[in-house]
Amino acid sequence: MTVLLIIVVNITASIGAFLFGFIEDKIGSKNTILITLFIWIVTVTSAYFITTKNLFWVVANLAGISMGASQSLARALVGLFSPKSKSAEFF
Repeated sequence: MTVLLIIVVNITASIGAFLFGFIEDKIGSKNTILITLFIWIVTVTSAYFITTKNLFWVVANLAGISMGASQSLARALVGLFSPKSKSAEFF
């Protein structure tokens, strides 16, 4: 069951990274990161109140979406902030 959870969360993380990439293009990096941080707050708060197995899967997928989005957005933001001559050092 744990392996299935890891696979499903990784799939939703890749979907979140992909979708939030488009959102970042529309509204900018800072606003999109704020949205993903809000999703993280909702995810952690929801995880505290989980009572059923189905709700656990929903919250796990929500965590996957926000995890993939925040990781890809953070990398894009580092790319924006790094000087052209030192971009390899920053990554």
